[in-house]
Amino acid sequence: MSGLINSVGSRSGVIGSTEIPGGYEEGAHVATITPSTSGTVTLEGNYERLSYTKIGRQVTVTGQLIVSGVSSPVGYFKISLPFVIGSSSYGELRGCGSLTLADVASADSGGFVSRTNESTSYLMVYLGDGTTYQSDSAEQLAANSVVYLTFTYFTT
Repeated sequence: MSGLINSVGSRSGVIGSTEIPGGYEEGAHVATITPSTSGTVTLEGNYERLSYTKIGRQVTVTGQLIVSGVSSPVGYFKISLPFVIGSSSYGELRGCGSLTLADVASADSGGFVSRTNESTSYLMVYLGDGTTYQSDSAEQLAANSVVYLTFTYFTT
């Protein structure tokens, strides 16, 4: 097989979109960043989109988000995702994303970590402290903070 998707039928060895359970989709998700406890975070209009590719149940999200303003954010922060993460009995659909932050208030920009829970539509971002993570990452966001991320997960 050639490995191509969304071309001619399977007779030529190419996988058609109707042959992928759940289909194939590409798009842009207008993301939000929400502090877990209180406050607000506003994203710059030109840098609020994450691009995604969905193949069957697998979704890969990537992009750059820039904060335009904050109002007393408290707790960890959540980045919205385009689809709900699947549910599981034993945590096998929980995961973490690759992310980098820049221009934060005072923390080491390499100290941010992410994780997810089943049946949610957001990536949770925490600050690491060497042995675990702390729920105070939202307090590090400021105007012009930048979040770069790539994350792959599975839907239901």
